[in-house]
Amino acid sequence: MGRGASVTTDEGLLCLGGADASGPRADVLLLTWDGAKLTTVALPPLPHSCVGAAAARVGRKVHVSTGTRDHWSLDLKAPDRGWTAREPLPGPARVSAIGASRDGAFFLIGGVDAENAEGHLLNDAYRHRDGEGWCRLADLPRGVANVPSAAIGPAHLFLFGDGASDLLAYHTITNTWTRHGERPVGIVESVSTNWRGRAVLFGADERQGAVTTPVWSFREESERVDFGRLNYATLTFYPIIMVGISLLVGRKGTTDEFFRGGQRVPWWAAGLSIFATVLSSITYMAIPAKAYATDWSFTLANLAILIIAPVVVFVFLPFFRSLDVTTAYEYLERRFNVAARWFGSLSFIALQLGRTAIVLYLPALALATVSSFSIELCLVVMGVITLAMTYLGGIESVIWTDVAQTIILFLGAGTVLFLVAAEVPGGASGTWRVAHDDAKFFGNVSWALDPYRATGTVILLGNVLVLLGNYVGSQDVVQRYVSTPTEKAAAQAIWLNAVMSIPATLLFFAVGTALYVFYKTHPDRLDPALSTEAIFPLFMVREMPAGLGGLAVAGVFAAAQPTSSLNSIATAWVTDFHTRLFPEDDDERKLVVARRVTLLSGLCGTGLAFALTRVDALSSFDAFLSLLGLTGSSLVGLYVLGVFSRRATGRGALVGAFASVCLLLYVNRMTSLSFFTYGLLGIGSCVLVGWLASLVLTEPTRDLKGLTIHAGPSRLGASVSEAR
Repeated sequence: MGRGASVTTDEGLLCLGGADASGPRADVLLLTWDGAKLTTVALPPLPHSCVGAAAARVGRKVHVSTGTRDHWSLDLKAPDRGWTAREPLPGPARVSAIGASRDGAFFLIGGVDAENAEGHLLNDAYRHRDGEGWCRLADLPRGVANVPSAAIGPAHLFLFGDGASDLLAYHTITNTWTRHGERPVGIVESVSTNWRGRAVLFGADERQGAVTTPVWSFREESERVDFGRLNYATLTFYPIIMVGISLLVGRKGTTDEFFRGGQRVPWWAAGLSIFATVLSSITYMAIPAKAYATDWSFTLANLAILIIAPVVVFVFLPFFRSLDVTTAYEYLERRFNVAARWFGSLSFIALQLGRTAIVLYLPALALATVSSFSIELCLVVMGVITLAMTYLGGIESVIWTDVAQTIILFLGAGTVLFLVAAEVPGGASGTWRVAHDDAKFFGNVSWALDPYRATGTVILLGNVLVLLGNYVGSQDVVQRYVSTPTEKAAAQAIWLNAVMSIPATLLFFAVGTALYVFYKTHPDRLDPALSTEAIFPLFMVREMPAGLGGLAVAGVFAAAQPTSSLNSIATAWVTDFHTRLFPEDDDERKLVVARRVTLLSGLCGTGLAFALTRVDALSSFDAFLSLLGLTGSSLVGLYVLGVFSRRATGRGALVGAFASVCLLLYVNRMTSLSFFTYGLLGIGSCVLVGWLASLVLTEPTRDLKGLTIHAGPSRLGASVSEAR
C-alpha cells in the first residue's frame, strides 16, 4: 500500500491505510518477524480509507490523523474494541503530516493543506495529551510534509528533512525549533524508528539510476569543552578550604567528640549543617532542573518544613536531648526493644551507603558529560575530600565544613542566576516576562485533593509527613540536635534551618526558571544528548566566564560531599551494634573502630559509584534506593507509636512497621498513587496496625517515665495527658 502510515510497536510494524491499484484503503496490518518467517495480522480497519495519514504510538495506544481533521486511537492491548474517536485537530485539514510521539503525547506536525488546491505546505504543529486535549506549539521555520521523525535525547524531536537537507529539531520543554545538522542526501520515501538509543532511518536511494535501500542510524553525542586553566585554579581552592577546616578542627580523642562534637557546636553552625545535610547534590541539580522543565509547584514541598519545625522542636527534640542519646535509634530500644533499634539503624545504614554512591555519581556524570573532566577523576576527587574531612575531625569537622559548603552553594547559585539574567534580552524584567507568559510559576498548579497527582494540596500536605522522616528518624539530621550545648540551642538550629529553606528554595527554583528562559531565547545552545538534570552543569561549563565557572562547579562539589552520611554511619554502627557486641572495648578502641567504619563506608560508597560508571545500572540502583527509602515512613510510625501511645508494645510496634513496609511496597509497585501520599500511608498503617497488634501481643508492664508525652520531657506532655 503506497503512502500509508507506519508505526513501530513492541510486536512489530503497524501499517495503516494507503492506496493500491483499486484506490485508497482502510486496512490496518501488523507485520511481525520471528527470525525466520514474516506474519501478517489484520487489525480493525480505520474508520474510513485514507492516503497520507499521520500516526504514532503513545504508550499502549496508536494515534492517527486520517488526512482530514479526524483523530482516532486504537488500544493495542485491546484491539477488538476498535477505533475510538478523539478530539478533532484544531488546525486545517491536512494530508502527509508528520506524526510523532514524545513524553506520553501525540504530535502532529506540518503536512499539505487539504483545502488548498495548490498543495500549500503547512508549518504549524500541535500536541495532544490525554486529559489535556490539543495544544498548539511554536511554528516551524518552514513548511514540511511526509518526512520521518524520531525522538532523540531526553527532550528533542528530530525531523529528517524534506526537499532541504537540514535537520529540524524541536525542544519539547522550551517549545522552540532549530536547524540541527544535515540529513543523508538522496534518500526518498524514508521512514524512521528508534532502536537501542539510536534513530534509524531507511528508505530508497534513486541516485545514479540505481535503486538501493540504505539504512542510516543517528545518535547525538555531547560535545565536551575544555574547562580552562582559570576555572581549574578557582576550583582548586575548594579542596584546600575543606581540608584546611578539617585540619583546623583537629583530631578527636573521644567517641563523644567524634560523634557529638563534645556538644559544643554553636546553634547557628548546627542549623547551617542541618540545611547542608538535607540538601544533597541530587537536590542542588534536581531543583533547577525541575523548575526548568515544569514550574514552581514543587516549592510547596519545601514550605512543609515550616509546619514540621514546631513538631520536631516541641515534641521529638526534648526526648533526644533528655535521654542523652548518641543515635536516634537508642530511643527505640528504651521504648520498645533492641530489635526495633536495630531495624531503624540497619535501614539507615543501608540507605546512606546507597545514597553516598548516588550523591557522588550523578554530579560526576553530569560534569564529565559537558566538560573535559573524566568521571573517574571527579569521583576520586570528591571521594578523597569526603574521606579526609570526615576521618580527620569527626562530626565537628563535618559541621564546620557544612557551613563553608552552604556559603559556596549560595555563591554558586546566585552567580549563575545573575549571569543568566544578564544574557537574556531585557535582563531580569525580560526573564520575568517570558517566564510569566509561559506559565513557569504557579499558573498550572491544581489544588484538587487527588492522591494520584502531584497537585498543590497533595504536595504540601504529603511532604509534611515525608519530611518528618528526615527530621525524626534519620541519624544524620538527629546527630546535629545532640551536638549543641543545650536543648534551646538545638531548637534554634532547627528554626534556622527552616527559615533558610525558604530563600534557598526560591533561589534554586529561580535559577531553573532563568535557565529555561535562557535556552528558550538561545535554543541553538542546547545539547540534545544531555539529560534534563544536567542543564545546570551545562550552563556552568559552557556559558559562564572563566573563573566563575569554577566557582559554580565548586557548588556542585560542595553539594556532592556525603560527609554527614559517613560520620552518621560510623556513629550508628559503633553505638547501636559494636558497643552491644563488644561491651568490653574501651572508648579508645571504639574511636578506632569509628574511624575504620568511616573509611570503609566511604570506600564502599565510592566503589559503588565507580560500579555505576561501568554498567548501565542506574535505573535499577534507583529502584533499590526507592525500596529502602520506603522504610522511612515505618520508622516515623515507630516514633509516633512510642511517643504518643502508652499501650504500644515492642512486638506490636514491629508488626506495625512490617505491615507498613509491605503496604508501601504494594502501593509503589501496583498503584499509581503519588509519592507524596506514601508518608500518610506508611505512618498511618504503622501506627494503626502497631497499636492494634499491641492489644494482642501484650508485654509485662514497664516504666515508661520519660519515654512518652504522658510522662515525658515534652512541653506538650502535660496538656496532652490531661486531654486523654
